[in-house]
Amino acid sequence: MLVTLLLISTWPFWLLLLAFLCLEVYFLEKEEPVKTTMSLAIFVGLVLMFTDWKPWHTFSWESAIGYGFLYLVLGIAYVFPRFILYVKDKAKAFENQYADYKTRWDNRATISNPHDAVHWNNYSSFEDMLRGERQTPPMPWDSGVKGKVYMWMAYWPLSGAWVLLHRPLEWFWDWAYATVKDKLASLSYKIFRSHFQGR
Repeated sequence: MLVTLLLISTWPFWLLLLAFLCLEVYFLEKEEPVKTTMSLAIFVGLVLMFTDWKPWHTFSWESAIGYGFLYLVLGIAYVFPRFILYVKDKAKAFENQYADYKTRWDNRATISNPHDAVHWNNYSSFEDMLRGERQTPPMPWDSGVKGKVYMWMAYWPLSGAWVLLHRPLEWFWDWAYATVKDKLASLSYKIFRSHFQGR
């Protein structure tokens, strides 16, 4: 235990831990389950190799099953708010295209693109068309979403920590940019008006 305490009090350990966490988050965001699991296994192996931490000395099946069940329950609970954030991001990203798709759907009888006309006639509603053509709104069984749900559930501590860290910064940055943009636009109009005033 003394070796472990001495090791975690040094800056190389914390540097290694930070590098490992950054690597895990990167693989997690890129949906690389094999690389995420391999890097975790390597890190745990290094900790076991260079410290006197021996978890099997205090291992018990009751604790393993209990903690494993708790981890699974928390992972399932975490998936719901994380999926909500994901869908909101997708909806926000689709805002600029929504009006164009809606206009083309409403005027599909006179649509100039025969490819779209043939495909869109197979759908009974605008929502069905978006699901068929764009996988919008995203569903948990979609090919590009199913892997995300699995990764969020399996690595919820890392995923949750990353969301809590970067989401507030992202929201603050968006707010700051919007505020500065409006102020600069107002300033630009004011300068031009004063420059050409009376001409």
